[in-house]
Amino acid sequence: PPADEPAAVTIESALQLALARHGEGEHATAERIYRDILAQHPGHADALHLLGLIHYQKGEPQTAIPYIEAAVAHTNSSFENFHNSLGECLRAVGRVDEAVAHFDLALSLKPDFALASFNLGLSYQQLGAWDRAIELYRAVADGGAGGVPGGADGGVVAEGGGGASGGASGGASGGASGGAS
Repeated sequence: PPADEPAAVTIESALQLALARHGEGEHATAERIYRDILAQHPGHADALHLLGLIHYQKGEPQTAIPYIEAAVAHTNSSFENFHNSLGECLRAVGRVDEAVAHFDLALSLKPDFALASFNLGLSYQQLGAWDRAIELYRAVADGGAGGVPGGADGGVVAEGGGGASGGASGGASGGASGGAS
């Protein structure tokens, strides 16, 4: 476009901008962009998932759950990362049995998903199933479940496959291992 004309903003370019802001810790800006995307496309799974993650990172896992559940529903349950994120939110609010089911589903979709294995271990630890938790932690530490969880920022919610908010938002996870951050 000519220099005096603004470039057209696509949903994809808006999502990429939001992901960048999210990864930089500018949660209010990212949240506004995710909401703008959802105003145009209410079923946009990546925007739903990432908006849920913002709430989780703000310490609001209960608020995050409906957004991530909607993301799962709009993807026919096919993205392991969405199940991992939903499981972690459920675990954070004490719905541990439901969390285990989502971590198991994430692992059925991607068996070497270390982050889901680690979060499943946290769930079993919370349930008092120490042997199973230790087994999962050992598998992660030994690289049997894809290696050590977390990226450079130590996040365990937003890494893995699944749409634009899969691997692309790993930096946006904000260190969510062991609870809401």
